[in-house]
Amino acid sequence: YASGGADGMIKLWDSKLSLLQAFEMQKFRVLIPSAASLCWSSNGKKLLIVARSGEMLELAIESGSSVLLDEAHANTKLVASESHGLDPHPTNPDIYATTGDDATVRVWSISKRKCIQRSPP
Repeated sequence: YASGGADGMIKLWDSKLSLLQAFEMQKFRVLIPSAASLCWSSNGKKLLIVARSGEMLELAIESGSSVLLDEAHANTKLVASESHGLDPHPTNPDIYATTGDDATVRVWSISKRKCIQRSPP
């Protein structure tokens, strides 16, 4: 089992609800270090985490390493804003762009699984 709360911790539990592992969301460098949603991979080795500020991360349980899959278009630490635009590149199927309340455009690579370019606000 996995839980996440306003304390900024992701906790993993066994079937008797004994704590197995704990991870601090602050270390994942998200704008609001609190979990909004958690989802296990089918093999139980990774955990998908969506932060309250909108970032999406993949956490490898054994190593504790994380990969940022999607960044939020949040404009302050107090307000989790939204993405409002999503457009594919006209000729490159690996690239897409997002826009949001933070007044930025972000360019993403599907194969690299990360933001490769960001405009200033």
